[in-house]
Formats: sequence, structure tokens, C-alpha cells
Amino acid sequence: MKKIFEVLENKPRLFEASPQNIWNTPYISKNMLNAHLDENLDSATRKLSFVEKSVNWICEITPPNKYPALLDLGCGPGIYAELFCEKGYNVTGIDLSELSITYARNSAHMKHLKINYIQGDYTKLNINNKYHLITMIFCDFGVLSNEARKKLTLDVYNSLLPSGIFLFDVFTPLKYAKEKIGKYVRMDSGIKIYIYYYMLFIVMKKIIHF
Repeated sequence: MKKIFEVLENKPRLFEASPQNIWNTPYISKNMLNAHLDENLDSATRKLSFVEKSVNWICEITPPNKYPALLDLGCGPGIYAELFCEKGYNVTGIDLSELSITYARNSAHMKHLKINYIQGDYTKLNINNKYHLITMIFCDFGVLSNEARKKLTLDVYNSLLPSGIFLFDVFTPLKYAKEKIGKYVRMDSGIKIYIYYYMLFIVMKKIIHF
């Protein structure tokens, strides 16, 4: 009990990283994987019906014939990665969870899908290959510190081919207001923001100035 009060008294700083990697502990990794695989639960992964609609929409705005090489950051057990692969993308997926990556590799093997999976922390991993499209889905960007966001954005920029796309989503106050809208707003500098229900899908295009 004393230790519990000590923990409660020492409130962590905003975005302070845990000294230990909790995502590969047996209890958390197992329950996270189960949450990912529940097709009717908006938890670790969104409901399968929403995932399928999202993938179809992404294929419409960034078709695989124009953006064939795709990197999925935080791919989990490969739910999006497999759908992307079936649509014709050449897919690489990165995730911190050893259990999720093992599941993803086994699933891809059984379905005869050629997907390259990497186990690792995408905020620290040096990405050596170049991609046409990099995705980070289900609001991962929002849990990162400002420093981690800056580093990741730079890493993504350096890993994109010319005119490549970085697509990620973030929560908005609409998530809590339960309001639904479906417009999109185009901004300068190659950035498009799509407002879809309670999320912003942000599409950033790499622009090289000479």
C-alpha cells in the first residue's frame, strides 16, 4: 500500500516515457493482441468495417500504382498491412510488440502475402529504405512527445521518395462532442486535412525545393 501511495505522489510529466518497455510484458502484449484481433471492438485497432473503409479510401487518394512502396508504422498484428498488400502495395510494417509481429508474420505466411515485418521502436529505428507512402494509423502521433514528433517527422521526411506521402490521423474535440462531419480542407505546402467523424486524417506530401 505504501508503494502505491508513493507512485501516486510522484506524478509523471506529460509524455514522460516509462523506464521499462511494458508492451512486451506477457500480460499486456497478450491482451493487446486480443484487442487488435477483435473485429467488433474499437480498441487497439478499429472495427474491421471501419478499417476496410479506411483502406479503400487511402487507396483512392494514394493508389498503389502511383505509391507502391508503403511503410506502416505501428502495424500491430498486420491488419492494415494485409489489406494494403491485397490492394497491391509493397508493404513493410514496423511494431514494438514482439508478439504482434510474430502473429503478423505467421498470418502473412499462411495467406501467402509478401509483407516485410520489422520488430522495433519506430521512434528510434533508422529507416534505411525509401517509400512512396508512410502510414501511422489510430492516432499514434498524439501520444508522442513534442521532441519525438519532431524526430519522427524528420525521419519520415528523409525516408520518403520525392512527392511521397505521410498519412496519419489524430483525435479532435469532435471525438468527445460526438459530432460528425465529412468535409476536407486543403492547405498549402502539400498538406491536406480530411475531417472524418471524430478524427483528422492528415496527408503530407514531400516537396523538395531546389
